[in-house]
Amino acid sequence: MTKNNINVVWASNLDEEFRRIVAFSHTFRYVAVDFEYPGVIVQTARDASATTRYADMKSNVDCMNPIQVGLTLFNDNNNDHHLPSHMTWQINLNGFNPETDLQSRPSIELLRRSGVDLERNRAEGVSESMFADRMVELLFEGLQWVTFHGLYDLGYLVKIMTLGDPLPDTASEFMCRVSSLFGTVYDVKYIAGACDGLKGGEIGLMTVSKILKVDVEDGMHHQAGYDSLVTAMVFSKMKMTYMIDEFPFRGKLYGIHKRHESAKGSPRAWHAQSHQPRIVMRSPTPVMWSPSPPPPMMMVMHDGRYNLAPYFCY
Repeated sequence: MTKNNINVVWASNLDEEFRRIVAFSHTFRYVAVDFEYPGVIVQTARDASATTRYADMKSNVDCMNPIQVGLTLFNDNNNDHHLPSHMTWQINLNGFNPETDLQSRPSIELLRRSGVDLERNRAEGVSESMFADRMVELLFEGLQWVTFHGLYDLGYLVKIMTLGDPLPDTASEFMCRVSSLFGTVYDVKYIAGACDGLKGGEIGLMTVSKILKVDVEDGMHHQAGYDSLVTAMVFSKMKMTYMIDEFPFRGKLYGIHKRHESAKGSPRAWHAQSHQPRIVMRSPTPVMWSPSPPPPMMMVMHDGRYNLAPYFCY
């Protein structure tokens, strides 16, 4: 059972906690990220195209303000038992005004039932500009970013790191920006679509965690810190349980990248028909890793603050 030990961050302890985040990031390979936000105004049909899914996400993110960010630093194969296997922070943001801002009422009610104190966030939370300033140093640590159904999570993260600029007009431009900012990203829901026994990935985070018997103690679903921790633990358990070649999944997000949900024939034939490998169960064995990619190089100082240089896609 994994204890949560979630570090809760407000404006009053932001500097102290981010010093810890950056200091500990040197010992971890991954960071799982989760956002809580006030739902969606533009609804997306289940059978919508990738173009429509991205356009709907952009419409929602451009006009709405996030509420919480969860960050979990973790290693999936922790050989140094003197180090923790993971560390989690929940950053409460103050940009959402529950009285005036766009919101989905059912989503807000769900967050309140899950223990999110929207009024305290407004009074004591962290501004998005302060969060962006502190995040700059973390981007240079060469971490690999892990999400679950991560289109909206990365959308809000890009919006914050570009100081509220509208998201790019197309999904390809968006993914170029994601790559420039964060380097390698994974979407666990996308990967689950290729894993035997995970129902084609068409299930939520908590259902995947139950199937994989990931047990996280004393947490509340729909709070960003807890959900980022569960995402990290699910990703680690998937890597222990399945034969995964990471490379085909880099930069692929559920909803905007094509997946082959099923195929007939042998694993070799299936692989030849698709760009996504079939993944089968195996006994846990040590995992060999390739070196981390270099950190993104696009930050410059502007008027005494960090800002973003032009984006380049390689």
